[in-house]
Amino acid sequence: MVDWPNRSYSDPAGGPAIRLRDGRSTAEGAQIALSTVLPARYRDAPAALVVLRRAEGAVPVDLVELFGFSGDTPVLLASRASAADAAATASWRLEGGALIRDERAAQTGTGASTRYTVRGDGTLDESWPGAALPSG
Repeated sequence: MVDWPNRSYSDPAGGPAIRLRDGRSTAEGAQIALSTVLPARYRDAPAALVVLRRAEGAVPVDLVELFGFSGDTPVLLASRASAADAAATASWRLEGGALIRDERAAQTGTGASTRYTVRGDGTLDESWPGAALPSG
């Protein structure tokens, strides 16, 4: 079993490795926290989608990482850094083989969805099929 809240992650934005302790970054500077870990399948094998949120400046960034496994050891397969809405609360789910980030702004009630899918070349693609969701 992987201890996701207490391990090191690579930074898809190209920065130094991210070390988490109890789900939060241990280094000075940008604050990074574990947002979610979702069990998944990739190419008919067990996988995990891990999302870290970096809070730095006005725009938070979600670091989306897809891991496969070599035995019990996680192996990074794909990653992507994605800007998030600072005024919204995000939730994550799997739907039809894609990772979905649903964001909802508390002040306005409006929301948007971002879809992350793995391309044939192994990179993560980002699209916005649910932009401008109705409030409710």
